[in-house]
Amino acid sequence: MSPKDTKSENRRIRPRVPLALRVDVKILPKKEVDGILDGEGYPDLSIAALSMKRPRAGMEGTQTLDLSYSGMGLRVQKSYEKGTAAALDLHLPGDRTVVKFLGEVMWSVQDAGESRVGIRIAALDEDSARRFSGYLASA
Repeated sequence: MSPKDTKSENRRIRPRVPLALRVDVKILPKKEVDGILDGEGYPDLSIAALSMKRPRAGMEGTQTLDLSYSGMGLRVQKSYEKGTAAALDLHLPGDRTVVKFLGEVMWSVQDAGESRVGIRIAALDEDSARRFSGYLASA
């Protein structure tokens, strides 16, 4: 583990479980983030979406490196800037609907030609929280 990895481990709220699951990501434009922060909410968070073979329109399919109750590490096509907001659809094995999150990029690294980011979970609906917690408890 590099010194940077050790430092970020020490700042984590909860331990992460190494898991490779499909997650679809959409970077949110600043205007949309401003609306969320102004109380407009993010309606897509509360609409059930089926777990499909391909990402929904505007989303990039990728894979988790690890998960915890407070965040996740992702393998991504390109680096994301720290502080960037994202909408995420997590595909749990055997679950017909995705778990939807809003998250914030906490770190981004390029290592051996691979981009990885750490996402802090900022918001999710009650049903998604219940399903996600149940999955992590059994993982």
